[in-house]
Amino acid sequence: MEAPTSPRRSRVVVLVALSAVLLLACGGTAVGATVVTSKMIKNDTIKTIDLDIPVGQDASSLPASVRLDSTKPQQVLATTLTVDDAGGSGIAQGFVELRNSGANPVTVAVTLVHEQDPQHTASVTATLKTGESKSVPVGLLCNGMPAGDQTVQLSVTGDSGVVVESAFLSAIAGPQL
Repeated sequence: MEAPTSPRRSRVVVLVALSAVLLLACGGTAVGATVVTSKMIKNDTIKTIDLDIPVGQDASSLPASVRLDSTKPQQVLATTLTVDDAGGSGIAQGFVELRNSGANPVTVAVTLVHEQDPQHTASVTATLKTGESKSVPVGLLCNGMPAGDQTVQLSVTGDSGVVVESAFLSAIAGPQL
C-alpha cells in the first residue's frame, strides 16, 4: 500500500507538470514562468481600471404602422448618435414586423445604412405569402465610425401591399479599444 501524498507534494507535482506543458506548448523556448499566489500580492498594489468609456447611443421606434407606397426603398426610421474621441466602432440593430395585405406573395428587403458611410450597409430579404406576417431582424457592425454625429437609417423595400406594423432601431458606438 502506498503512503498518502502530502498536499504540498501534490502542488509541487502539479507545478512541475504545468511547467512541462508550458515548455512543450512554447516549442521548447520558454525561459521561465512565475506563479503568483495571494501571499505575494501586497495590500493596495492592485489598482482599479478606469472604465469611463464615452459611449454614444440612441434608439427610435415607429409610432404607427406604415403602408409602403412603391417598390422603391422607403425610410421607416433613422437614429443619430454622437461618437466621441477619434471615432470608434458601432453596432446598429433593427427589428421590423411586416404584413402582406396584398393579393400576391411579395419579397421584402429590410436595410440598415450608415448614412455618413453608405458602404456600411446590411440587408435582409424575406418573402411574405398573401396575408402573412413576419418579424425580420437586421444588424450592422461599423468598425470605422468617425467622431461626430452618425446616422443609421432603416428602410424597407417591397410592394404597395406591404404594411410595416412596427419597427425598432437602436445604435451604440464607442471608441476602438
